[in-house]
Amino acid sequence: MNRREFIITAAGVALSAAAGPGHGGPDMPAQKPAGVKTKVSLIKTPDRHEGVNRAIDLLKINPVSGKSVLLKPNFNTADQFPGSTHHDTLEAIILRLKAMKAKSITVGERSGPPDTADVM
Repeated sequence: MNRREFIITAAGVALSAAAGPGHGGPDMPAQKPAGVKTKVSLIKTPDRHEGVNRAIDLLKINPVSGKSVLLKPNFNTADQFPGSTHHDTLEAIILRLKAMKAKSITVGERSGPPDTADVM
């Protein structure tokens, strides 16, 4: 996995984690206290599904169970990977969120200047 693939995968994991406590909002506690470290996992594999699953497994958390999740891929332009999130990575994250019992998964994206529907 190169740097760009890692960033894209990590962003997906971070977005799923954002649905959990500690990120503000009316039903969630305030931000985590200063000085608390965030756990990050890095996997090198040519198989995106395996990489997403192994990266999430290493975190040993499930912040999405029973919660609504907003997943924000990178589809700013119609460029293929690495200019946009690889479809296999997006699929792997969605499947994993379902397996983690997310209540709902919404993919949120806005492209510009191209039309979002055309880009996706």
